[in-house]
Amino acid sequence: MQIEFIKQRLDQNFMTTELNQLRNELAKSNNHEPTFLRGCIADLIKDKADRNLLNICMNAGVLQDFFLENTHDTFFINRCKTRLVVDFFITETAADKAIELCWFLVSDEKLDDLPELIPYRKEHKWGYCDRNKNIVIPAQFDSVNLFYEGFAIVVDYYWVQAFNEDHCGPFVIDKLGQKIIKAGRFVDLKKKFSEGLLGASIYIREFKASCLTTNNRWGFIDKAGNAVIPFAYDEVGDFNDGLASCCRENRWGFIDKTGREIIPIIYCKVGIFKEGLVRVLDYDTGGWGFIDKTGQNVIPCKHYEVSDFEDGYASVIISGDYRGGRIIDKFGNKIYEKDDLYILRGFKEGIALASSSPIGEIGFIDKTGKIMISIEYWNADDFNEGLARVEINERWGFIDKTGSEIISLKYENAKSFKKGLACVGSNDKFGFINKTGKEIISLKYDEAEDFDEGLARVNINNKWGYIDKNGTEYWED
Repeated sequence: MQIEFIKQRLDQNFMTTELNQLRNELAKSNNHEPTFLRGCIADLIKDKADRNLLNICMNAGVLQDFFLENTHDTFFINRCKTRLVVDFFITETAADKAIELCWFLVSDEKLDDLPELIPYRKEHKWGYCDRNKNIVIPAQFDSVNLFYEGFAIVVDYYWVQAFNEDHCGPFVIDKLGQKIIKAGRFVDLKKKFSEGLLGASIYIREFKASCLTTNNRWGFIDKAGNAVIPFAYDEVGDFNDGLASCCRENRWGFIDKTGREIIPIIYCKVGIFKEGLVRVLDYDTGGWGFIDKTGQNVIPCKHYEVSDFEDGYASVIISGDYRGGRIIDKFGNKIYEKDDLYILRGFKEGIALASSSPIGEIGFIDKTGKIMISIEYWNADDFNEGLARVEINERWGFIDKTGSEIISLKYENAKSFKKGLACVGSNDKFGFINKTGKEIISLKYDEAEDFDEGLARVNINNKWGYIDKNGTEYWED
């Protein structure tokens, strides 16, 4: 999670800071007894203000609670803050800082979670730099992607023009910038390797209806560029838990890494596996249901709409008017049903969106069907990291699971929280806030995407580039 005080007080080399040393020591020892905590704080934290705040947190039991609690939601944070302010007489500002210190020390997510190589734009060309903006792979490509599993997919249109080819000419490079899979071998490539394999496509000439046609066919290659699954599909997805979705003649199914069809290619649509099941749309019945990894039909394909499973439960819609929402378990048993309630999507963090009509106002229910947050919002999204974005009067903000307004409804646009930050927009400009509503990255970009691997892609003055969670911009014009 992004912690504002770290942005203000620490440089990017987090591994040399006192606080990171303390976090590493506590993670390594897994000992959270007061005597051990007090000794570590005294030995490692030389900054007097930080040391005093951490000792107060320890004396109040707040630091220990952070280690014991799995979910640091709004309830927990407010309870800890109240204890520090009321019982230990520190200011609101000091309490906020103390909470941030505790949050950092127990966080599994690294604040220096930047990848080893960062896409770097120099005018109109792309290369890669390290975390200190030292160029590692020169800016020579027309477009690049992040590195996954040690490789990145890049495009160089110069190659295309030089060889007079009519496709985009993507190729694969390693972290030294060496071409592992050369341009021109494939028409298109997926954005990343998944479980050691990469979706790739080639042109294949085929006879159909006595006519010779050229079609784009997908298969999979390994990291040496060898074709391991034939180019026999109209589309493929990434591998996930050993299986990848694939499409042939508008029908979908799943294959394993040998190319064997584990689930027959017979469905109109498929989702992705969640908790051992995947939702599928049956061609014959026209309804949604669930199958397992053997292709066995677990829940019949007879529903108008279904959600993915979460924590053993999913929501299903019986009819096209969305009336008759149900909550089911993995055996298809009805856990809850109510005819006058419309369950709009599946459960996320134990709560689902619901409405009294298909186009009416929106609220939230729990897995028993109880209304947790009143049906009053014009629009809303699933809970993510303990908060949900909601809209009234064309203004967005965020609420917690009690329905309390944590971040006021003042933004023209907002996305859900991911990795502790949410993208928000006003006056056609976008930036990022943290869970307290603080503006971490100023609203100055024309477009902005969510953070992935510690980086977010943003657009300013019709040029794209990457920023990190400190707002550092990795480009030069």
